[in-house]
Amino acid sequence: MGRMVKTPDGDWVLDAEGSIWADIPADVIARKLIEGFGMDAILKGADKD
Repeated sequence: MGRMVKTPDGDWVLDAEGSIWADIPADVIARKLIEGFGMDAILKGADKD
């Protein structure tokens, strides 16, 4: 999980040291995106050929 922190000038940046990293296989991420949003939403605007 990425931890975002606000800088003194109001920008948000990723705090790499405060974040928790996991090795998640790409196919697992793709499956969750497709299940959650549907194939049409994932491919909208992309070349489907």
